[in-house]
Amino acid sequence: MNFVEGEILHFLIKEPRTIEELRKLLRVKTSLIYWTLIRLYHKGLVQKVGEKWALTELGRKIALASLAMKYAELLPQTR
Repeated sequence: MNFVEGEILHFLIKEPRTIEELRKLLRVKTSLIYWTLIRLYHKGLVQKVGEKWALTELGRKIALASLAMKYAELLPQTR
C-alpha cells in the first residue's frame, strides 16, 4: 500500500467523503485521488455511495490495522 492509499483509507474511517474533500485534506491532484480510489475499489476496500466514497467492512479493518501500526511506530520503545 502506498502513501496516498493509506491516507485515503485513514480519512475514510470517520465518514464517507467526496473526491473534493479528500483533495483538500491530502493536497494532491484530483486525478491521483481518483485513480487511487479506483484501485482501492478493485481491491474491495472502498465503495461509492452516491457522490461520496466509503470504506467496505474489509477496508475498515485494514484501515484500522494500518492506523494502529502507524501509531505503534511512533511510540517510544520500552525495554
